This record gives sequence, C-alpha cells and structure tokens, in this order.
Amino acid sequence: MRPAPEQPMRKQERPEWYGQQPQWPAEPSQGTGYGSAGRAQAPGDVGPGTGGPGPGPGPAAPFQQRPLLPEPEPAYSYPEYEPHPHDRRAGRVRKPLLAGGAVAGAAAIALVGYLMSSGGSPAKTGGALAAGSSPSPTHTSFQPTSADPATAAEQTATAFLSAWQSGDLQAAAKYTDDPTDAMTALNTYKSGLNLSSLTLKPQPAQAAASTPASPSVSASASGSGASTAAAASADGPSATVPFSATATVSMTGKNGTMPWSYNSSLVAYKQPDGWSVRWSPSILAPGLADGQQLTVVAMPPSVNKVVDSAGRTLSSYSDAAVRNIAVSLESKAPVGTGTPGVAVQVMDASGAAVGKTPLATLQKPVDASELKTTIDPTVQALAEKAVSMRARSSMVVLRPSTGAILAVANTPGSGDTALIGGLAPGSTFKIVTSTALLKYGVVTPYSPVTCPLEYTVQGVVYHNATDDTTKKEESEPPGTPFITDFAQSCNNAFTQFYKQLEGGKLANIASSYFGLNQAWDIGLGPNRYFSMPGSESGAELAQENFGQGKIVASPLAMASVAATVGTGSFHQPYLVSGVTKVTANALPSGIDANLKTLMHAVVLNGTAAGVFSGITGPLYAKTGTAETDANKDGKPNAWLVVYDPYLDIAIGTVVQDSGYGSVYAGPEERYVLSHL
Repeated sequence: MRPAPEQPMRKQERPEWYGQQPQWPAEPSQGTGYGSAGRAQAPGDVGPGTGGPGPGPGPAAPFQQRPLLPEPEPAYSYPEYEPHPHDRRAGRVRKPLLAGGAVAGAAAIALVGYLMSSGGSPAKTGGALAAGSSPSPTHTSFQPTSADPATAAEQTATAFLSAWQSGDLQAAAKYTDDPTDAMTALNTYKSGLNLSSLTLKPQPAQAAASTPASPSVSASASGSGASTAAAASADGPSATVPFSATATVSMTGKNGTMPWSYNSSLVAYKQPDGWSVRWSPSILAPGLADGQQLTVVAMPPSVNKVVDSAGRTLSSYSDAAVRNIAVSLESKAPVGTGTPGVAVQVMDASGAAVGKTPLATLQKPVDASELKTTIDPTVQALAEKAVSMRARSSMVVLRPSTGAILAVANTPGSGDTALIGGLAPGSTFKIVTSTALLKYGVVTPYSPVTCPLEYTVQGVVYHNATDDTTKKEESEPPGTPFITDFAQSCNNAFTQFYKQLEGGKLANIASSYFGLNQAWDIGLGPNRYFSMPGSESGAELAQENFGQGKIVASPLAMASVAATVGTGSFHQPYLVSGVTKVTANALPSGIDANLKTLMHAVVLNGTAAGVFSGITGPLYAKTGTAETDANKDGKPNAWLVVYDPYLDIAIGTVVQDSGYGSVYAGPEERYVLSHL
C-alpha cells in the first residue's frame, strides 16, 4: 500500500479569542493606611491614624461651651498666606488659618472649635475603613466661622482636605454633597495608588460672582497656585479652592515608593444648612471622570535598534513577520531590557488604560540602544527561500536544545501564520496523542491496533485518508502494530481511544509535557500559540485525537512538539533572552524512546518515506493533513514537523490550501536541512 497521510472529514472550529493578547486588570493593594493626624503612626498600625476633622454627634454648640482640647500635632503644613483683598475690610486683616506647618495656640483652638461646632471631630482609627468595609457616610454640612464666601470656602476645603489627608475617608466624604460616590472614589484612589502618605495644601480661594448660575467644577493642573473664580451656584455663594497634592505611591507587588505631585481644585458652596464640597472625581486628579480610577504602572522602555544574532537590523529583512517582530520589540522592550519607568495611568472600569499616554510620568524609562534576537541570518535566508516554493506557506525553525527561534518565514499573503497560526494541526498532533496513550498504558509501539475504514462516535462517522493511487480509503487490519498505524497515519487507530483519554487526560499531557495550551512570552508579551479544550469527550475528543475539532495551532507550537521529543524535555521557544519562560515535565525516558521510534518509522517507511533522501543521520518526523473552514476548493492544509539531532534543528511547516504534508511541506523542510 502506498503511504499517504489522512484527510479527515471534520472541519475545525476556532475560538474567536485565539491570537488575541490577553489583558489582565491591575489588582488593587489592600494597603495599611497612610499616616495619621494627631499622633505618629506606630509600627504595625493598620489604617488611617487618629486626628483630623470629622462629624461629631449632636447639634452644634457655641465654642465657648466646649472644653479645650490639647494642641494636636499638625498632620500637614500650609504656606503662610498673604492677606487677601477681601480680608482688608474695615481696617481688619485676617490671620491665616494655618501657617508654616504649625498652628498658633489661639488659632489652633479656634480651628478645633469651629470644626467641632460644625459637627467635626478628630479622625478615628479606620482599620475597617481601610478595607472598604465602613458603612456609607451621611452628608453633614460644614459650619464655617466666617460669613465671607471666600474664607468660608477655604474653611470648608480645609476640613475636607484635612480629613482626606489623615486617612479618615468617611469624614472627608461626609463634607461632600455625594458622600457615597466620594467614599468609593477616595478608597479607590488609595488602593489604586498603593498610597502610603498624602500631603494636601490649599491655596487662597476667591468668591464667585453674585449672579446665580449652574455650578461648575474647575480642575487646574497649571501649578501656578493662582485663585480661579467659580460661578455661583443656585444653592448659594461658592468659591473655587485650588490645592496641591503630594502622594507617596508604589506599584503593586514592587518594593519602593515614589512621590507624585500635582495640582487640582474643588468647589465649596453654601447650602441652606451650611457649606459643602461639590463632589467630582476630578478633585482626586485633573480630568478624572466617573467610572475611572488611578493605577501606578510600569512604563516599558523602547529599543532603538533590534538586530539578529549577527547584528543585522531586523527591519532590513524582506519577510513581513520578521519586520513585525522588530516593530513590536522596538515599541515595547521585553522584561530585562532597558529600565522601565513608572507612571500614573487612568484606567476604565474594565481595567483598560484610558488614552495613549499616562496621566503623569513619575520616572522616565531608560531605552535600550540595541536588542539582539535569536534570528540566525543563515537559517532565516534558507527558510525564506524554502517557503517561496509554495503559495501560502509558513515555517518556523527552532534550536531544540535551548528553544531559540532561528527563523520565521511566510510567503506574501500568508500573514504571520508561522507564529500566530490558528489552524488545525492535523496528524502532527498524533505525537501528543501517542504520548497520552503510552503514558496511560493504552498501547505500546507494538500493540495490535486495528484501523477500520469507518468509526462512528455519537452519530459522527470518521474516515481515514484516501490513497492517492488507488483512490480507496486506507485501513489497517486487526493485529496491525501500533507503530504501523502511526507511521501510516491511520486516523481511526486513534479515534477509537477517545474514552480512554476522557477527563482531560489529553489536554493534561499537552500542557504538562509539551508546555502547550498556555501563554508563552517569546519576547513579544504573553500569547497563546496553541489552544485546545481543557476537558472534552465523545465525538469532539475523538477527532481531537487526530488533531482536528477545536484544536488550533501554529507552526511554532508544532515545531516545539517535535523539539520536545528530540531532546526529551520542553524548552519554551523564545526570540530574546531574559523572558520568563513556561516550564514542563521531562518526558519519561521510556516514553521518549518510544516516541522517537514511532517518528523515525514515519521517515523510514511511513508517510514521509523518501522525503528526506540524501540527508544523513536519523530523522524524526510526522506528517499531517487537515481540513479547515478556510480551505479553498476543498483543499486541506499540509503539515510536517521534523527533528534533526545532528544539526540540533526542529522545523514546523504548514502550506495552506494544498494537500498532503509529505508532498507540499516536505520539500521545503528538506531544502533547509540539506543546506545546513
């Protein structure tokens, strides 16, 4: 019988997400509070400290009836204020509320008095608050001591900022006209920035014009500190209070902190029962909108020049896939290359970055001048020449002992199939299926395994390939050794064992020994180059046994399968050094030896017999022919993988819309091996 690979009848199904770059939202830090007002925070303290303004119980009473409190240690410093024009009335000059980081005795007592008379109280320790478990705050209007709108707005802003800075977020939220949203946003601000300290300094306010108008919020990032007018609200007089903020932040999971300084502003306005801060997310940072939050992120460095192993720039190559690699690496250097920067990024509710640039750059990245890849110019040139033999051809060449990617080649119009793939691998996947059958004791290389013309599972009839000469479907009689079934690539010798591989056994072998079905970072960021369901049964698993169904793969992944058998253990493919690699268990020595025997039989007297004539030394290969929904004119995709121990080379090739792997992919791989 003339050896020929199978041509399965089932069509593949591709998951829509295949090939997409996964996005993972940043995890907020739980934190341990960020300082205290009124006392120093001792080691081990959790949550905000005590001190700072906050609402108190019961109705307000005149200051004279309140007991005097000891002078608190200041939690933050305000600059000395110059008298405002609106403070020079009737020959009186207003003294600053807070000055020079210290509060004068009378001024301190007066401030504590009016905070308490307005319902304020020193901030309370907030371990539960830090964890976001406090009840929703209730709005409490602030009662300033001054009738002057600008001064009253400053006092209202001072109470809000003091509570926010001290970590008493519930007290701060109560001073706003939307306590629930304010509380949520203040907590998210703290966790998203991994906040460890915060200093807030208000600037002089200016009362709004007397003409009533719709309220508006002004957020200034100019850093000038100049007063800006806010339109008076229909509720009553209002004023804008600019303030500066200095936050000590850090990235989740990273040691070390960094300061972030910026300017913002808030609007305080009078209501019938007192003054309030008009809540807006832009108070937290200029331009911040509802549903957005701030996160500290790493800024990846870029690369000035990406080169092959000999120093030639990849951008000079003719292959589009190689040039795409250069563009990707230039825009985002892999981990370990250059020095990442640090930035504050605005994120939406889904965890995606808002805008192309971060809100603030805290530390600029240091770009790498040159990045060397594993692309070998000699092997790359041979691969490009080889794929030019057929239209829609793609190839990847690996160094099995290390996983280094030596060549990536695609004919024009093939896209980046060599890396991305997304195609059913056909019978090349029988290497993995055979590993599972050997591992679970279902077969040995010489077990008698019949391969019937047809095999039915749950009403689905599976066939073998049709002999190209006799035009008859192939089969193997009872008593046929499994090694012959493998060498001749007879489908139903594998289909019939679907029950023995249920319960996720096949997917487990693919992952645990071959590193498949998980994201690899080859230097371009994590991506999946192979995908299969985690646990299937019945008809779906039956066709997955011969590499169809929902399995999709790339030449990169299948070249790695051949390389894993060659060396006995998985070495994740990579383009640049220093990337974090996926690991897998080494193949048991007995199973690896049997796999080599099976794959060598393919070359000696199986579907690849004669393909590598003239090449000395043993070779280990597997052909594959796979139908997909994208096939034109009913022509299948031709696959071939090969391992050459003498050259320490593994190759994975697919020729789309062609035919048998030995006929179409075979000559291309032979060309590469024969010229090395």
